[in-house]
Amino acid sequence: MNWIPVTKQLPQRSAEDSFGCTERSVTVLATDGKYIAVAYHQSYTDGDDWTKWVEQGRDGYEFDNVTHWMQLPELP
Repeated sequence: MNWIPVTKQLPQRSAEDSFGCTERSVTVLATDGKYIAVAYHQSYTDGDDWTKWVEQGRDGYEFDNVTHWMQLPELP
């Protein structure tokens, strides 16, 4: 597996809210070049557009400055 720059591609979407304006990606490994986290990418696309990376298990903690991501490895 290789790291994928966020400028080239974002992770595949996995869920959308009931209004169809908030999307969430599958869970992946994400890095800012210093720290690696299990996270997902979230975006809101209804006029006031924004995107963010959210770290899993940290109660909605936003993971800033993500530069690369990769799929989670297969379980042994």
